[in-house]
Amino acid sequence: MINRWREDWRSTSAEARRYLLGCAFLGAAGALPWTLLNLYLDRLGYSKIEIGSVSSMGAWGTILVALPAAYILARRRAARFLAGAAFICGIALFALPWMPSLGWLRAAQFVVGLSFAIHHIAVAPFLYRHTKARERQGVFALAEAVGTFASVAGSFAGGQLSELLSPILESDTLSLACVLSGAGFLGLAAAIVYAGIKEEDPVAEEGAPKILDVVKKHMGSALRFVAPHVVLGIGAGACIPFLSLYFRERFGLGDGQVGALWAAGGIMTACGYLLAPLVSRQLGLVRGIVALELASVVFFIVLAYTNHLAIAVIAFLFRGALMNSGHPLFMNLVMKVTPEGAKEFQNGMQSVAWSIGWVLGPVVGGAILDSTDNNYSLLMMTTVGFYVASSILTYVLLLPLERRHNEQELESSE
Repeated sequence: MINRWREDWRSTSAEARRYLLGCAFLGAAGALPWTLLNLYLDRLGYSKIEIGSVSSMGAWGTILVALPAAYILARRRAARFLAGAAFICGIALFALPWMPSLGWLRAAQFVVGLSFAIHHIAVAPFLYRHTKARERQGVFALAEAVGTFASVAGSFAGGQLSELLSPILESDTLSLACVLSGAGFLGLAAAIVYAGIKEEDPVAEEGAPKILDVVKKHMGSALRFVAPHVVLGIGAGACIPFLSLYFRERFGLGDGQVGALWAAGGIMTACGYLLAPLVSRQLGLVRGIVALELASVVFFIVLAYTNHLAIAVIAFLFRGALMNSGHPLFMNLVMKVTPEGAKEFQNGMQSVAWSIGWVLGPVVGGAILDSTDNNYSLLMMTTVGFYVASSILTYVLLLPLERRHNEQELESSE
């Protein structure tokens, strides 16, 4: 397996490698608000539903920009969009904690979500164009792993730095604000790296079908991918934003301990990403996705009901590793099955689907916590229900697509 990774890396293009460096900076930048923003908002005195409304604004940004960006990216250089998105992200992250009201906080989070959406939509087509079939699955997984390992560093450093600054600034809230604002510099560093990528505009072959014609023909398959993604997004959005508060309120963890825990979770998640190609070779893409999702549900149930910190930490680590390791399999399936000319559109559709879930989920999760006196067990079991439903939809709707595509490849090779 190590030799396979080494060979994949040697054959990877310079453009893809430069993307991985920029991805590391942006991954660290995104980890800081992901880990600390809700702790900061809680210290400002906002309710759970208000905190959820701020979290959901990032998803609104994705919904607004995803499909227009996907349409444009089908005929434009993705590197430009990567650089522009990282620049916007850096400015918004720098300003985020200094916003004077809840409305301004929502606006800043909206811009952060919009910029990350552009980046996310550009990534899959960019890597697809700059990798060969042999190393493609490995590079997709490596891209996820690099971003995750960077987020590990960001989460750990952010939590520790917040606790270090707190006595110096004589304010937990101000120390969190300073650390959150520092994420902006990491976003700007990513923009500088991406700006150095040299790339030609995608060349449309003479007589190639127009993108809208391809999209219309592909719409039935596109909706099959969207349905399980929406359900999964609602479940994740309802619970994941509140996990930092769960550990603080149920177990009394401090900011530094939460940051260290998120860092450990990132390491486990990255390990899961690196194992994704092995899972796909053993089970196939769809069966691999479903197996990983259902395995993660077991640990989510443990997390919901345990009152022992050690057990909760173990469940948290394995839940995240198993659930997230299915993502590179899912994105490879999307790129594999979707025809040329519709890949960017499908990627945009997936971003919209996920974001719909994250628009609804955090508000629903906040409402559950506010109305049940912070009953995290009920919140997590609600998420479990959505995860199981998503797994069923994935198996029923996507396995026929994978089988059909494999049969077509086999016929074309004969």
